[in-house]
Amino acid sequence: MPSLVPHLLAAVPFVALAGFVRAVHLVHRRVGRRYRPVTASCRLPLAVVSPVYREDPLLFRRALESWLAEDVSEIVCVVHQDDLACLDVARHYPVRVLTTDRADKREALRQGWQAVSADLVALVDSDVVWEPGVAAAVRAPFTDPEVGGVATSQSALDPHSIWEFAGERFKGEARLPAFTVAGRAQMCLIGRTAVYRRSVLVEAADAFVDETFLGRRCVVGDDTRLTELTLRAGYRTVFQSNAAVRSRYPGTGREFLGQRLRNARNFWRVRLTALVTGRVWRHPYLAFGTLADVVARSGFWLCEIYLVVLAANGHVLVPAIAAGWSVQHRARAARTFVRRRALPRWHVPALVGIDLALKNLDLVGLLTMRRQTWLTRRTPTGAPTPASEPSAPRELGPQPAEGPNPVP
Repeated sequence: MPSLVPHLLAAVPFVALAGFVRAVHLVHRRVGRRYRPVTASCRLPLAVVSPVYREDPLLFRRALESWLAEDVSEIVCVVHQDDLACLDVARHYPVRVLTTDRADKREALRQGWQAVSADLVALVDSDVVWEPGVAAAVRAPFTDPEVGGVATSQSALDPHSIWEFAGERFKGEARLPAFTVAGRAQMCLIGRTAVYRRSVLVEAADAFVDETFLGRRCVVGDDTRLTELTLRAGYRTVFQSNAAVRSRYPGTGREFLGQRLRNARNFWRVRLTALVTGRVWRHPYLAFGTLADVVARSGFWLCEIYLVVLAANGHVLVPAIAAGWSVQHRARAARTFVRRRALPRWHVPALVGIDLALKNLDLVGLLTMRRQTWLTRRTPTGAPTPASEPSAPRELGPQPAEGPNPVP
């Protein structure tokens, strides 16, 4: 029995991290059980603003038709001037078309919301298809004058590849009800479809477009920045589970990992800044969740390094048990996901491998979080879309566009 003491002591960091992660999960689940979507009737006019850049025109058409089927007052599409296919699609529908010559999503969003007059503005990615009833559902929380932003429930659109199913598996939506119940403050209203009061957007426009981090203008992370500015303005940000939207998830490993690396960089930049500056502490439950996320993510690869060092020094029992438990735990969750969607069994080990890869990708994101590059929108030469430099920000005025045409 005494010989087990060194092994037990060596296992303390791993057991402590696993217990901490499990405890946080149980807290979020317990708090989230009290969540109910808002069902009040709200008649505030709602506009849709969508930046369009190198989108699949068939998917863009499908998305447009889903928005037009809802009760929205106006739709503004800010289309890159080189995207001739999407320009042609948009001009065949009763929507307003603005053009821009820069691949800058933040500028395009600002140009769009400045062109509308509705009280509420839905910022929608150009590949997002709305389910019936979204407009009414996202309006409902705004019956409370303290609510400034609303997040929607998001899922994969017609998934086929393992990477699309992985995006669905790891979308991280399970905790949003808890953040809405306890404090009504979200860290991020995910940008595929998020709705804001236009007054909040107008007031935050300059701070949104001109955000910098360690001397570089921020290009990615537009949704987290708008959420932060909404909270700083004194409003609440909430989740509305019955507002369902679907979008095309990355279908290849390169696209999926590129998107997740971008998200990892944004995670560290936003969370560490929020904790260091103290802004997040105004919302106790959000601060708890933010701190728990940082501890859990950094703790994983710190424990991983620790276990590798143990194994390298001949103490293989604890690393072997920890690795076996970690894989088994993830396999159990993957099996549940695979069974619910009637997927082939080989998806289980694939999802486990992807899960572990994403955990380690967090470290890459931390080490490269200053970099500002879109990794999922590529130029014709195959290079990632470059980030705009802060030395040349400028207003994007709309160019003359063909007037809205009725659907032929």
